[in-house]
Amino acid sequence: MLDGAEWLLEAHRANGYHMVLRQSPDEQDVFRQACEYLIELSSVRGEERY
Repeated sequence: MLDGAEWLLEAHRANGYHMVLRQSPDEQDVFRQACEYLIELSSVRGEERY
């Protein structure tokens, strides 16, 4: 990937910390769809996405 866009999803759980990093996920990617859903619930929903 040449655009440098990265999507990072972080979670704190009772048994530890987990993170998933993807570089420019496709619109059909389930990871991106989950991130898009969470973004729509947040205050950053109006920000530009790559």
